[in-house]
Amino acid sequence: MRTIKGWVDRSYKVPNILKEIPIFAYDFQSVGRFDLELSYQWEKIRKEPNYSILGFDDHVRKARFWLIATYELMRVIKQFNKGDQRISSLYQIFRRVRVPLVKFEKVKSNGKEKYPNDFNVPLSAISKSGDNFGWAISPEKIITREELAQELYDLF
Repeated sequence: MRTIKGWVDRSYKVPNILKEIPIFAYDFQSVGRFDLELSYQWEKIRKEPNYSILGFDDHVRKARFWLIATYELMRVIKQFNKGDQRISSLYQIFRRVRVPLVKFEKVKSNGKEKYPNDFNVPLSAISKSGDNFGWAISPEKIITREELAQELYDLF
């Protein structure tokens, strides 16, 4: 279970960054607090039998902002930890969701589509995955915000 204390503790364990960018710990903690707020909001929405579409829309919008901010943190973490395969792998997962969601295009590598089996349109779709929602990045794969948050939390 993710906690604010856990996010704070992890913010000081991110390797190779704090000496160069001291405010990074605060930004990491902010993403953690935002994660906990979203998790709490989702639990409330999920438990309401007829939750409002506006409540769901608010949650999706905030989840998208969380993803954008967290992707940027992952980009910096990757930049300062070249060669760390766990960090690189998680960064690629964030990238796989973020690129279609923000740039409205498919993920590319060296000018070519990196994931040619994705949808014909670049925008990832919002889909239900168990008791959660996520972004469908292909007909077979849905990535949830909860999964991304847990992966980041477990990384450090």
